[in-house]
Amino acid sequence: MAGCQLHGGGKCACAVRMAVCILLMASLALANDQGTLSSSKRMLSQLLNKASLVGDPYNMLRQESRSIWNKDPGLRINETIQQLSNIPVRLTIEVRLVGFGGNGHLSMNVGPHTLLDYLHALRAEMETVILDPQLESLPVRPKFNWVVTEGTVQLADAVTAAISSAGVVASDQDKTRPHGKMPGDPLLLPYQCVDDVLQHDVLEDINAAFTLYILNPAAYEKIGKYAYSYGGGGEEEAGWCAGTHWATSSRTVWVDITAGPLTYGPGAGLKGHVFDHTLPHPRHFKPTTLPASLLPYLASLSWSAVQHFAWPPMQHAAEYKKQLTVQVIHLHDTLGPPMDKVDEKALQGTLHAALGDQQAVTVHENFVSMASCPLCVDAFTSSLKVQTARDMTSSLIETQNRQVLDPQVLHRLLARYQGSIYGTAGIHMDFNSSHRQLSVFVINVSQEDEPLLFLGGARVVAFNDMVLAVVSKAGLYHDTASCGYMHVVADSAAITRDVLAGVLTAGWGLANTSTFYIPMSGLGTNHLWSVGATPFGSLSSATHVPGPLAAMMPRNLVLSHLKVNSERLQRVLRGFARLSRNGRFDTYAVGGHKRDVIKRVNLALYKVQEAAIAMSRADYWQALKYARSLAHESLALEKLALELSRETGSRLQCSTGPTLATVWWAPVSALLLWPVASFLRKRVFKPKLHKEF
Repeated sequence: MAGCQLHGGGKCACAVRMAVCILLMASLALANDQGTLSSSKRMLSQLLNKASLVGDPYNMLRQESRSIWNKDPGLRINETIQQLSNIPVRLTIEVRLVGFGGNGHLSMNVGPHTLLDYLHALRAEMETVILDPQLESLPVRPKFNWVVTEGTVQLADAVTAAISSAGVVASDQDKTRPHGKMPGDPLLLPYQCVDDVLQHDVLEDINAAFTLYILNPAAYEKIGKYAYSYGGGGEEEAGWCAGTHWATSSRTVWVDITAGPLTYGPGAGLKGHVFDHTLPHPRHFKPTTLPASLLPYLASLSWSAVQHFAWPPMQHAAEYKKQLTVQVIHLHDTLGPPMDKVDEKALQGTLHAALGDQQAVTVHENFVSMASCPLCVDAFTSSLKVQTARDMTSSLIETQNRQVLDPQVLHRLLARYQGSIYGTAGIHMDFNSSHRQLSVFVINVSQEDEPLLFLGGARVVAFNDMVLAVVSKAGLYHDTASCGYMHVVADSAAITRDVLAGVLTAGWGLANTSTFYIPMSGLGTNHLWSVGATPFGSLSSATHVPGPLAAMMPRNLVLSHLKVNSERLQRVLRGFARLSRNGRFDTYAVGGHKRDVIKRVNLALYKVQEAAIAMSRADYWQALKYARSLAHESLALEKLALELSRETGSRLQCSTGPTLATVWWAPVSALLLWPVASFLRKRVFKPKLHKEF
């Protein structure tokens, strides 16, 4: 300082240099903290990625990496609750146009930016909901980033050539059949002719959560009306409805708008039926108005695919277990085991293909005769009802009486008797925390005159803890669903596919492909996507899990764990908010546990953020690790809240007990106030003297 005073303004220059040094030191300290925090986050992520991790990963961090989480982020408690109750996830949806560059049907030209404007104009509002046991919104809020790309001319030409070649083969096969095809019926082409071509298409590296191909091939001019068959051959087989789309083994769906038009659905009087004008077929528009009149319908088609494949609703909450055992238990009314069995290897192989190595699934089949299980007889007879209803398979209005099973009654009784039935079947109930047993009760009856079904005509009903199925010996029967104007023919003995759909719902919360939910209209049904590659419903016979639905299995696990842990954290934080004087984590709210509370809040917010980032990349298995690890923060904060509650209760108990002051304050106060009262009485209330005459 002495040197500074030798020159004019030296004090100011020295003060400036000192301020610069202080700012530099603060910046270095902040940079050091940021580096330590980044290093701690990397170590935490590495620990979470270890398959052998057991326990809280925070306890495995080094001491310097732990202390960085104790710093107060400056958030109010209500702001923290808001971040836990509103978790934004932004998903990229790619719409890929093939045949819209002038080389497709009707030589239409649709630029990517033109369709993108219509997609941005959509009110694409979406909520994450659970349907059962009641409609409930979840904290994850999805937003969609639309990207429209254009397929190459070579890809469009290859699709057109593949369809034309398959059409020639199908036309030759129709000529060799005794009756040929009916006038107006489309040529049925195997879906593989298009799917094989699109598998070689190289997508842009945009990390899309879902990709929709919209095809407009120039094949109608060559082969006429056509549609796609899914039974493996060029002929529509039993249980397969012809369609215009296919869900691939990746997170991709393609739809051919020039195929069809077709009609199919759940039956008369039921919602979601598909008619000739449901899909935006180019031949339904005036050529002079194309492509402008087609664009809104293409945007609506894209939004419908997102509702059913990219972010469908959950049927119910699901819980992740490293090992899942599916116990298929046949309850049969015959002395010997029934012939109608579940294909264990096929079911287990399908689930393994959908889950990979992330979750182990084994399937076991067991048989219990009702003759040796009185409780099984009680459950079956108690749920057996007689229903009088219209025969939906008849074109006439006719009523009939038929026996049906009440799934609610059967579920309640089997859940009560499950332990005894397991003992009769010789199954050991495993209570390991990392293992789950999912019961699939198959009611095998020897009824032959008509199929025995559940209320509503279903053969399988799934709950969150078990699957119920019914099998009879009635053989083939007409389902209420229809392909074209013909009822679907179903086999009352084929059960493997129905069990697969039930296991997907009970184990991972997958809803029927026809179900969707949007805030503006609520819960809805649309069977446009119920044909082709889906294990749900009678309009398809697929026995595999397509890529878009397989991706929803870990997504539903993430959403379920985020829901549970977020609610636990919010309950504790609301308790802290009621105790706080300034809305923050002050002494009144958390007592002497402020550092521990701040540490767990910071860890919870970080894990929620990382889970949302992973979901935005459609990396749901990675997001599941953060969502499950969030349980450590929930448990730690609950323990701190209980400890704080005990401390607060002890202080309240000591402060409210009777003391000497509580007993003697009244008489002592009266004794001290007596002289004052006497003085005031004499001075203020002095009696007046009356004058006598």
